[in-house]
Amino acid sequence: MSVPQSVRIWLAPVLAGLIIGGLVVLWPSLSSKPELTATEAVPTLASYADVIARAQPSVVSIYSNSRVERPSHPLLDDPFFSQFLPPQPQQQTSLGSGIVLDDQGHILTNAHVIAQGEQIIVEAAGDKNYQARLVGLDPDSDLAVLKVDAHNTLAITVNTDYRARVGDLVFAIGNPFGVGQTVSMGIISATGRHQPGLTRFADFIQTDAAINPGNSGGALINAYGELVGINTAIFSNTGGFQGIGFAIPYAHALDIARQLIEQGAVMHGYLGIDVRPVPPSQRVRFAVPTPAWEVVDVMADSPAARAGVRAGDWLVSIEGEPLASRAEAVGRIAEHKPGEQLTLALLRGQRLYEAQVTLSERPQ
Repeated sequence: MSVPQSVRIWLAPVLAGLIIGGLVVLWPSLSSKPELTATEAVPTLASYADVIARAQPSVVSIYSNSRVERPSHPLLDDPFFSQFLPPQPQQQTSLGSGIVLDDQGHILTNAHVIAQGEQIIVEAAGDKNYQARLVGLDPDSDLAVLKVDAHNTLAITVNTDYRARVGDLVFAIGNPFGVGQTVSMGIISATGRHQPGLTRFADFIQTDAAINPGNSGGALINAYGELVGINTAIFSNTGGFQGIGFAIPYAHALDIARQLIEQGAVMHGYLGIDVRPVPPSQRVRFAVPTPAWEVVDVMADSPAARAGVRAGDWLVSIEGEPLASRAEAVGRIAEHKPGEQLTLALLRGQRLYEAQVTLSERPQ
């Protein structure tokens, strides 16, 4: 069927108009990308500024002044001259950090920060300085509690359900070299470290967050601003930070702090034995798959002696847990209080037996 010429002439402009109109309506969507929201327009950068800002007021700087006698001239090192001019007392200042425990002005720090300090100054948030007094210290754990006359102090956040894991993001807050409060970032590199020469007890947390002189006693926090540990020491061949720092776990540190506040001292459990490692070749002979420790001495009238432990026994485990090192054995015992019971697994000859030991207070 053919369309009359007059109709074709009429339809042509109408169709052209429809096509042009459609292009005008669709052109913005065809020629431009979808509009982005404000949050989509710029990539969001990860920041922990708010978390750190909440934790910083709970970390303080500590200055400890003590008097030491030093020769005022090199000639005084000579015994002949020193008898005529005795050494003159000089002021020595040590620097460290601390964390606020509560709103009553209690401060937790390392014992070595304030050791022999005659005057202890705490510099808190807002550049406020306070004279501090010593509540108590425990050299074995290298922890001390101070008290300042300040109220409504902001305590560090503690989550008692937190358990440190290798790979957790952490921040070290303190006053390294006295430059002012500083934050460094890293991860938890290891847990359960027993580092000889640091403290008698404690399973240290190892971190690669920078810890330098002045950081001791400061806070190691996680990405939620919760206390992970008390920065205590570094491992270094040069004296400077080399990526290995150690912190006392928060649970152990807070337990020590509680005892110092309540009774001014810490009671560590005492077993009364000395041990040495059993060589692997001997362990193989007796089919002992885990490290074992030969009891070389049992102190007279000690808890171990009263429980029947003898020299020559092999200590295999405490409370069912094997012992990776002598330091771990000491720490495991010290974590318990006098009067508490421990179950020791021991090997005597070829017989494995258990001894129930009631700990006593460790002699000074």
